[in-house]
Amino acid sequence: MTLPRLSTVQSADSHRRTATTVNELITKTQSTAVSVGLTPEQYGAKGDGATNDTVAFQKLAAAINTAGGGLITLRPGATYIVGLQTLVNDGSWMFRGQDILYIHDCPRGVVIRGNGAAIKFADGLKFGTFNSSGVSTTHSLPYSGGDASAPTGDHPGIISLVSNSGPIRVTDLDLDGNSANIDLGGNFGDSGYQLPGDGLYLYYNTGGVIFENVNPRNFPRDGAIIAAVSQSGETGDDTPRFPHTFINCICTANGRNTVSYVGGRGTVFKSCNFMDAAQGTIVSAPASNFDAESEQGSIRDLTFEDCIFSNGFNTSFVCDSQNANGLRFKRCVLDNPANWA
Repeated sequence: MTLPRLSTVQSADSHRRTATTVNELITKTQSTAVSVGLTPEQYGAKGDGATNDTVAFQKLAAAINTAGGGLITLRPGATYIVGLQTLVNDGSWMFRGQDILYIHDCPRGVVIRGNGAAIKFADGLKFGTFNSSGVSTTHSLPYSGGDASAPTGDHPGIISLVSNSGPIRVTDLDLDGNSANIDLGGNFGDSGYQLPGDGLYLYYNTGGVIFENVNPRNFPRDGAIIAAVSQSGETGDDTPRFPHTFINCICTANGRNTVSYVGGRGTVFKSCNFMDAAQGTIVSAPASNFDAESEQGSIRDLTFEDCIFSNGFNTSFVCDSQNANGLRFKRCVLDNPANWA
């Protein structure tokens, strides 16, 4: 069932608090990021929906990392194809992908202006288990042998933002995992396909994070994995706040969870849709639209305002962690016609 996005009308106090936080972060990112933006086209990208632009994005990320931050501007209407795999057969991996836009350890602001562009996985990337000839292999689960294949590298998102101490802002961007055209192999892990292949990988960013109108969809694993903690992995009620705010984001039709939230305090989701988890050809547990598990640190004080959780394969929202507290839902819809909401 397709549900409309809910109204973003809020109480005046709630609106002022959120607006103040967002505006402070926007000001901070604009003042600390470089004033002249870089584009993937400067590094050879075509953005034509056909050419593989992975290397251009890798070079772009390297330039941002060297500068300690910066502004990335994507071309309006462009579709950038990414994802390169090689046969490694090293006892751990059979076909291994590469990092794509991996930005890390930046003390200055990082701004990505999507301008409505899309970044999309290439057709035919292998996901699952295969032999060295590229033929799918079959195993009884649980399985963790050396014939796994994944479309990404050590940092599993099309965009991976890791250990940045400066503020981050990403806007107006479509991320497409193209799971309908994945070369799907055998199962791996304890259930389904527990392998890298995500839209967003956000770990240990401590300077403040804003995502607005960013839509990760059709990924073989998760639309987004979020660890809003420092690398020390704080636990308990004294977990510090590293502000993360997500506004008008649509996360849909990803193979495991639309979002996996694995630690943090004070994260806010406003007018976001989490829909249709594991409703395609790839189904991996927990198969939930939103999965809150304290794997990297405590979960405290999450706020969901005017959000929709609908039609997850197993659930629309799951939080079975013993280290989570203070989750708040304001004017939200939790709906699952076929299973538990």
